[in-house]
Order: sequence, then structure tokens, then C-alpha cells
Amino acid sequence: MVIDLNVSDDGFEEEENENNFDGNECSLSEDVSVSDLESESDKSLRIEIEDKLQVGAVYDSLDVIYILYTQYGYPDNKRSVGRIASYKKQVSRTNCKARLRVVREEDGPWRVSVFFKQHNHELVSPDQSYTLRSARHMSFAKKSVLDAFRAAGIQISRAYRFMEKEAGGRANVGFMKNDAYAHVNLMKKETKLENGDANALMKYLIGKGNTETHFYWNVQLDDDGRLMNFFFRDTRSAVDYEIFGDVLSIDTTYRTNKYNLVCAPFVGINHHKNNVLFALAFLSDETTKSFEWLFNCFLESMNWKEPGIIFSDQCQALMNGIDFSFQTSCHRLCQWHINQNAPSHFGSLNGNATFKKTWYYCMNGCETEGEFDSTWQTMITDYELSENRWFGNMYNLRKRWASVYTNDKFTAGLHATSRSEVTNKVLKDLCSATTSLHDFVMKYERLQHEWHLRETEEDRHLRETEEDTLCRGVPGQFIQNNNLLKHAARVYTRNVYKTFECEVAHSLNVKIIHHPYDFTADELVYGVSSCSATNGIRTVHFTRATRHATCSCRMWEAEGILCRHIVNILLLLNIDNLPEHFILKRWRKDAKNRILPNQRNMAEEGGQDSIANMVFVNHNMKTLYDLMLECKGDKICRDVINKFVGNCVKEIELLKSARPGVSGRHGSEGNSSGQGVKAL
Repeated sequence: MVIDLNVSDDGFEEEENENNFDGNECSLSEDVSVSDLESESDKSLRIEIEDKLQVGAVYDSLDVIYILYTQYGYPDNKRSVGRIASYKKQVSRTNCKARLRVVREEDGPWRVSVFFKQHNHELVSPDQSYTLRSARHMSFAKKSVLDAFRAAGIQISRAYRFMEKEAGGRANVGFMKNDAYAHVNLMKKETKLENGDANALMKYLIGKGNTETHFYWNVQLDDDGRLMNFFFRDTRSAVDYEIFGDVLSIDTTYRTNKYNLVCAPFVGINHHKNNVLFALAFLSDETTKSFEWLFNCFLESMNWKEPGIIFSDQCQALMNGIDFSFQTSCHRLCQWHINQNAPSHFGSLNGNATFKKTWYYCMNGCETEGEFDSTWQTMITDYELSENRWFGNMYNLRKRWASVYTNDKFTAGLHATSRSEVTNKVLKDLCSATTSLHDFVMKYERLQHEWHLRETEEDRHLRETEEDTLCRGVPGQFIQNNNLLKHAARVYTRNVYKTFECEVAHSLNVKIIHHPYDFTADELVYGVSSCSATNGIRTVHFTRATRHATCSCRMWEAEGILCRHIVNILLLLNIDNLPEHFILKRWRKDAKNRILPNQRNMAEEGGQDSIANMVFVNHNMKTLYDLMLECKGDKICRDVINKFVGNCVKEIELLKSARPGVSGRHGSEGNSSGQGVKAL
């Protein structure tokens, strides 16, 4: 195999037989000369390398020979003979005859056959050889580090200084600062959408906005007018958010391969405990500025209604964007991500089961802030972690990840961004590395449509089996003839009922440890314990007059479903119906009926008629809702609206009775956790 190469500051340049290696030689040549200012240490190193490259030297690998030659010296392109600075050309040529040639017999080692070491220009000293392009290489790991710094909004110059310090000097980084900037600029170019794809996407969004009255979309352009970020949500998503927007999960760990854009789905949980998509966005980077733009779009599209709680991963730029954009929402970090990252900071404690038990107890076991602080400080002291920066940082962020600080907030049972992660996986499975952004949006909408159909089918099944709930409306009751469960089966969706039924079953293992001092009092306080409990005694407060109860486990506050401890007390007091205030509206079968009684059917049918119907419903619903909000504080105005609605209902009923072919009302008024469709 013959390889004849010249090595310059630009790397390898083939002199002959380009990409056609059919001999057994390799030639490396360099325009270099010995500098008059060469130090003794540089001279000693040069002589040592020359000895290793003498004719006849044998090596098993060509890479070893190449590395030796790169260490030997390269032309200093910023200095000419006489040391006069010249910047006119990136590469200078002096027709230097210095050359290294190696040969190899078939399947044998490489042997130095020619080595000319005379030069006619200055050498770069060995301690500066790292500055030359052929000696520089940016590994995948280092590219990833730069990408992470850039995503966090940290300047590249600062990122490079950090990497220089970590490597023990600039010579050990492996590349120059200019290489870092070149990599970042390349990544920015890769994220720009192709014109055809961007135009197709824009055309689609504009078309959707024209045919769907309350469709919302927004884009952000770069300085060159090219599409960089975009966001959209449809009408159905706005309705879902109005009802189920109390819990929001955002995960930005998935990127599309073709443009390297960040995929950011906004995900919630519906009344069937299934995922529901509120919106979708794509971002060219993960900077605070981009997230502020994204969240502003989301809030504007949802009429500035904020969620009760937001789950996200531990991305500093994302956290900054949430803190800036959401004024009333509680932000919580994903515990799953934290636990995935934690072992890398535990060190030798990874094998300590007692330590890990304490860590997890701090995360989810503590019931008061005081208990958390005492447990945490004991852990830090016992395991000598006071100087550990990661644990110090996690303590500063404790209100974002420790359950004790948010157990009074409704989370629908979430502790992580798992809902978004599942959605990301589904979206990733739909697409390949070459999927265009327009096609991705089409597949996203098909996925969304499938989820809507699943929800519709589950709702229809509940309506069809409402009169025979115990037989088909809920799966296999393992506790029969229990009035509390019968009532729950009539109001809850199937999946929510399953959760509640499990709590009823576990209530059989709850024992009363402390009884009230006065059973005739209106306020009863019980101390209860469960056989499987690890938190000792729970305290249940029950008020006779209102049938209101609280438990120190806070399950009701966090999940909206009664815990086994309260259920035990209800059964003890012979209460066989769930008090109305303990039936969370978002978990009911009829959670969506009051908002859009017939919208689900229209979404399934499609066609121009159904679109016209949807536009009619949405437009008038918004008008009436805004009018009711404006008048709700004025009794006279309320009377006018009540009179108008009453007269309207009577006239429509008379009209329908005179036209037998026209169907009656659809759905029922029901209940929901929303207050209307203000976003539409």
C-alpha cells in the first residue's frame, strides 16, 4: 500500500494516488527548519524524536509514527524568515525538503525508509505544537461538554477556560478556542431548517389558522430571517388545558435528528390518568432567552392561565425561563432525573444501603420541613459531606425536589417528568433521522388524534355502561357490596376508580392507635397506623358537621384521591357515600361535558360541516363566557343573563319539538375543574 502525504498546518494533503492506495509506502513531508532561538529543552526533545525516526526504525502502527512526526515540529505560519510577522496567508510554503517516508511489507510492521531533517524555515517549538491544526482534535465527549455549556447560556470563552483548567493547561485540551467557536457555529447552521421544509411548515400552520378559528401558532426568526423556533396548539388542546392544566410536565431531552432541534411537548394528565398533549414546540437551542419566548407563547395561547405545578428536568436555562415567565406556578424538578444523576456524586457511598435509604427518605419520606432539615443535617454529618458541592447545591434547591415542600400542592400523583419522557419516546419512535419537520408535525397530529380517539372511546364506554356500572363500568371489584365503592364507581373514571379501590382495600390494614378524647365533639382526631407504613403514626382530623377530613400523609392534597387512613375513619363512622368535596372534578366521568358537550363527536367526524359546527360552538362559547365573567359581580347583570338564557332555552325547545328530525341536547352539564373556556 503506497501512501504519499504532505503534512502542513492544514493537516494531510495527498500528493499522488489520491484515494487510491495500492502500494506499500507512506511519505510525510513538512516545511520546517531549525530556529536560531531554539531552547536547550526543545533541542533535546527534537534530537530524541529524530533518534526514534531514524531509517530502519520499526513500528507496529502508522499512528505512532505520525504522532512522533507531529511532535517533531511544524511551520510557524505567523512568522517568516527574519521573524517578520505576516498574516496574508493561512499557510506558507517554502519548498522545504524535510520528509519522512515509511514502508511496510504485506501484513508486516511499518519501517522508516527515508528521513530528511534539514529545514529552510523556522520550527514551531514542541511546547506550541498543540496550536497546529493537524495536532488538534475535538472528541465527541468534549463536543458534548461544549454543547451543554452553550445550552445553559454560558459563553464559549468561559466554557473553554473551564475545560482548560480541567485539563491542566491549554496544551492538554486538544483543540483551540477558535475550534470551539467553529463547532458552535456549525451546530447553529445544522439547526436551520431547509427552505422547502420551512415553507411547507409555515403554509400548513397558516392553513390551520384559517380553518380552525382558535388555532394558535407562533414562530421566531433569526437575524437572517430564517425559522429557528416555533410553537403551536390546536383548539382541542386549549379545551384540555382549561380542564386539566393544573399539572404540566415539560421535558426537553429529545432532539430531532435532521436539524438537531429541541422537541418540547407540553404534557398533562386527563381524567382517565392518560397523557394529554397541550402544545408542541421546537427550539434551536436551550438558552434562557429561547425558553422565555417559548413560555410566553404558551401562556398567551392559553389566555395567560398558569398551571398549578410544573415538572421539568434540571436544566438551568429552563429553570430560569420558568422562574421568569410563571408568576404563580410551583416549579418542581424531576426526581427521576435527579436519581439518575445522583450516583455519579455519591462516590463510595453508592454501596451504602443505609445512606441511600436516608437519601430517599429526604426525597419523599419527610412530613415536615423540620424533619427534612434534621434528617438532612444528620446525613451530611454522619457521612462527612459538608464539603461536597453537589449536596450543598441540592440543599439550596430542596424546595424544588423534596416532596415535603410541595406535598400540599396537587400533582396528580406525579413526581417526575415521566409523562413527557413517555411522550418523547412515542414521538421518537414515529420518526427517523431523515424525517422533515413538516412530516414530524403531521405525525404528531396523527398521534394526538389517536389519543383523542382513545379518550373518546373511554368516555363513550362510561356513558354506555353508566346504568350497569358495577358489572362493566369498572373492572372486577374484589370488594363486593361496599357502598363507598359503589358511589365511587358511579362518579370516577375507570383508572381513578382502580386507585381508590386499592386505598379502600389497604384501609383494612389500618389500625387506630389513638382514639379521640371526646367522641361527642365536632372535631375528632385519630392516630392511625398501617401495617406497611414506614412513617409511623398518621394523624387524621375529621369534622362531623362538614364531613371534612385531613391526613398527615397529604395524599388527598397531592393526588385528589382519599387515602386509606381517611377511608378507614369514614368506614368506622358508617359514612358510605363519598362527601362531594372529596370528589375532585377533574377525575369525574363527566369532567369535560360542561365545556364542549359535542366537540368530541365533531373531532371524530371531520369534514367542512363539522369544522363549521366547531367554529360556531367555540365562537359563541367564548362570547358568552367572557360576558358572564364581566357580569358575575353585578346582580342586575346576572339577572339579565339568567333571563336571556332561560328565554333562549325555551325557544329552542319549542323549535325542536316542532322539528322532530332535530336531535335534542347532547351531554349533560356535569362538573369540571375548569371555569370555562377563557382561552378560546
